[in-house]
Amino acid sequence: MPAINPANAPLAVARGTPILCGALTPTEALTAHEAGADMVKLFPARFGGPQYLRDILAPLPFLRIVPTGGVSAENARAYIDAGAVAVGIGGSLITAQAVAQADWDRITAGARAVVEAIAGLTR
Repeated sequence: MPAINPANAPLAVARGTPILCGALTPTEALTAHEAGADMVKLFPARFGGPQYLRDILAPLPFLRIVPTGGVSAENARAYIDAGAVAVGIGGSLITAQAVAQADWDRITAGARAVVEAIAGLTR
């Protein structure tokens, strides 16, 4: 979900469906967690970067945060090192141009770069 809807999270939990609720502030992240979110989608992550994620987790270390919005191969590892349980990558990985050109090799190479970056491998 792009935001917190306290009515939807319990429905997902009751059905055994994992749910990620979007949040930007520590209050929103805690509200999402308390509503039953399995993970909290930090969006847009570019707003504060990995240090902002560390700052949120310092008083709330039990949150399972997934940064999205501004995550790329260049910074994915930094988010993991800051405490993210996963990262969400969209526009920096799958561009409209690559899709329009059916450039699956470019998309695959981008995905591979992200995996290598997270694994700490050098290119």
